[in-house]
Formats: sequence, structure tokens, C-alpha cells
Amino acid sequence: VKNAEITNISAPGQVSGDDEFTLSFDVENKNSAELKNIRVSVEVPDGLLNKSRTTFIESSIPAGSRKNYSVTMFAADGAKEKAYSIKITLSSSTSDESKSAVTQYASVYVSGAGGEKTPQLMVDNYSYGGSFVQAGDKFLLELGLYNASGSRAINNIKVTISSEDGAIIPVNSSNSFYIEKLGKKERTERAMVLSVKPNAEQKTTPLTVDMSYEDGSGNAFTSKDIISIPVMQDTRLEVDDIIAPPDLFAGMQNGLSVQFYNTGKTTLSNL
Repeated sequence: VKNAEITNISAPGQVSGDDEFTLSFDVENKNSAELKNIRVSVEVPDGLLNKSRTTFIESSIPAGSRKNYSVTMFAADGAKEKAYSIKITLSSSTSDESKSAVTQYASVYVSGAGGEKTPQLMVDNYSYGGSFVQAGDKFLLELGLYNASGSRAINNIKVTISSEDGAIIPVNSSNSFYIEKLGKKERTERAMVLSVKPNAEQKTTPLTVDMSYEDGSGNAFTSKDIISIPVMQDTRLEVDDIIAPPDLFAGMQNGLSVQFYNTGKTTLSNL
């Protein structure tokens, strides 16, 4: 499934706790052959409940085609007012998901859910300069932060960015930054230069954004969001000199040989 993609993710940015909402997305097969025995799953986080099925098994998705999926959800009783990260996974239904899977994330902010009201800090947008980042290169991550509370400002904000496998690291700085204050319903943007390790695996790498902050009364809160960075490796194929026979005679069969070398760091297919 490495050449398949989860695209056209659509979900409301904010919903009321009493309202149902729908997450929809496409699975696109960019292989030259059909995908067989595919599992598409949506991981519903604690605090949300699903009203429709969250796992889909497909016996086949033809080459070059796409298929649409949707899941209907709503906030559980007592759910907190905050942003919920929803994980979408595409994997083989006949092999270990951890060995070969494509993942993407969606985020939905639930307001007025009837639970404890806390000031929520969330990532409401981000960019990394294009459609992917190259292994071994630096890139500028621009992060947009939003205080979703309509009644309280937040202070003493610390934001820490990390990747679980260490494939993406900061350049000439720590992986954290500080914001003194963010008013109610206020947004701010920060940028950080990051680097992708040369031997990073070609995949969509999740970055965890951990946030700690206080309200005006000194009450401490934490929040966590996950963003996705597609990492690409250089694809390099070298062809050795062709070794031909010294003589060829009319009417007789003969042969020649040539060596192909994959000098990149990703598997080549359909050669």
C-alpha cells in the first residue's frame, strides 16, 4: 500500500457537542496494478463516538482509481471541549499493519460538549513549504496556534515538537518555543527550522505537538495535537556497462548481461 494515498480529507473545523458530524476521505491507488485485500480504518479517540462503521475491507481497488469513505461521529456524554485528533489508516488486511501502512490525521474541535470547560489551545493550521519534504534536507515548519476559549486568555505557553522515531529534528535550536500570552479567540503563528535525517524512511511521518499553558488564575493545562509530514527519499537507479559477447555469428543465438544498481534508499517497483 506504499504507493496508495489517503486524500481529500474533509471534516468540520468546529462542531457543537450535540451535533453529529461526518469525516470523509478518498483512498487513491497510484500503483500500476490493483490493490488487493485492503483494510481502511478510522480510529475514534476517547470522547467521541461513531454512529457508522469505522473499518472497511476491500477485496480490490483497481489501478489508478480512488474510492470514497465516510464515518459519522458525535461527542460522548461528558466529553471535554477540545480538539480531537482522528487517525486514518490504510493497510493490508492479510499482513502486519505495523510493517506496511499509510496514515493521515484529521482534527475536529468540539465546543459546548457539556463536560468540563477548559481553555483549549490547538494547532489550527500548518505548512512545510510544499507537498513533501526531502530526506537529508532542511525545511521551515510554520505552525498556527489558536486559543479556542471565548472567555479566558492563556499565558506562559510552552510548545514542544517531536517525532517518535527521531527522523525529524530541529536545526540550531531546541524543539520547544515559548509564548507569553494568547488572548481569547486569538491566533498566532510561529516558525521553526527542522531537518530530516538522510536515512529517514519514505513515509508520512507524524509530528507530535505538546502544549502546556496556564489561565489567568494560574491553573495549569496541557494539550496535544498530531500533524503529518510526508518524507520522500531520492530514487536512484544506475545501469552498469553492457557486457556483450566478443563475436556473433549469423544464425546462432547468444546473449549479453547488464547489472542494475538501486543506489537510493527506497524500494523500486515496476522496473
